[in-house]
Amino acid sequence: MTHQGPTTGSGIVMAVARWFDRRVKTGDVFILAALVALAPLFFTNNYLLAPRLLNQIFFPVAVLLWLSFHLDWRNWPMVQFRASARIFFVFSIILTAAFVYLLAMNVSSWRQPGAIMREVDKQWAYAGYILLFMICFAFAIRTWREFLPRFVTAFATMVAASALYNMVIYLSGLNLSGGVAFASEGVRLVNSLGMPGYTNSTNISVTYAVLFVASAAVVVDSRLPRLMRFWMIPVALILLCGVVLTQARSAYVSVIVGLMIVLWTAPHAFRRAALISFVAGLVLGGLMLALLPYTRAVMETRGTSHRPEIWTTYAGNALQKPLLGYGGLSNIDIKLKDGTIIDQPHNLILSAQIRGGMFCTLAMIALLAGSLYWAARFLTLRGEVIPLAMIATVATAGMFDYNLLITAVTWPWVTFWLPFSICAGAELVVRQCSQPPA
Repeated sequence: MTHQGPTTGSGIVMAVARWFDRRVKTGDVFILAALVALAPLFFTNNYLLAPRLLNQIFFPVAVLLWLSFHLDWRNWPMVQFRASARIFFVFSIILTAAFVYLLAMNVSSWRQPGAIMREVDKQWAYAGYILLFMICFAFAIRTWREFLPRFVTAFATMVAASALYNMVIYLSGLNLSGGVAFASEGVRLVNSLGMPGYTNSTNISVTYAVLFVASAAVVVDSRLPRLMRFWMIPVALILLCGVVLTQARSAYVSVIVGLMIVLWTAPHAFRRAALISFVAGLVLGGLMLALLPYTRAVMETRGTSHRPEIWTTYAGNALQKPLLGYGGLSNIDIKLKDGTIIDQPHNLILSAQIRGGMFCTLAMIALLAGSLYWAARFLTLRGEVIPLAMIATVATAGMFDYNLLITAVTWPWVTFWLPFSICAGAELVVRQCSQPPA
């Protein structure tokens, strides 16, 4: 009997199976699931779509991938953990600090007089989702060596597309309802589409800043494919333009810090020219801000934006409830001397003390310090600067603004919890490499 080769149909099926297997082994399936789940945050104004997609697509895909990689199914039904699963039973400073931060803030909310238990229960659920989100990304970075630059490329491209749309709306003076946004002097870039509930300039500025420095890190990494690096040049420029148009000074400072780290770790042949260009750009930009009448007037008018008074007032309030704070659901507005109402302390550490008390503050300090430390160790081990650049940007901006609350899937997840998750993954990689072989 003559041997029959595979039919055309079976050949196509096998080719598709091999292609899918390659996508799984490079983390592309995980990246696609993450992009689908997070895309509504940038391309819709729907509060509910991203949480639904996260539960229905991202988390199931992440769990299935974990099971396929770290469980040995060959002796079914006697399923065993592979040796690669050991890393998930290793202590993690970053994940532990995140757990303590979320726990302390929720306990504080629960203990407040007049707390609405239905809302507190939601906070517990959101905290669980945040931790699961962090563990999923830590798993991805630990599992796939090429995951981080590939994810940054895809995710930053998506955010840049959203930023470009909003910049066009802003500059053309139009908005989605057909009115006039007046892209004129004194008006800062805000989102017309995306970031539901967090569309103001200060919020979107740090999101763009974090992803800009991550994109710049991809551009200067000579080990990555040339096409990827060239692709990220316009992506980085779009995000940088978004930062500039927000006029958020905390984002400006954080971009400078993050970009300095990226350039300092760049290949030697590129480093000197890049640093010289960067310093020259800073000097030129500073001169333009100082000499142009409009920008000088804006700087003089905004001044310190009440920061000293905000910090001292909230510090005094923190001393009144040092152990538990005021909870994540309480109104903590203060009224300044000129009548301005301020709704948060504009500092991540002070906000942690106000919201969750002493243990929440210690957890936030551990989150920031631990992320910086393990990202630096990851840079030494692998030569990848993305985690360190991202967390340095977050930490710098967080000293001048922002508070990190427990929420459903929205702006804080992609701006704060995602960088923390990436640093947690970097920590797991470093700890894995320091373990003796099984």
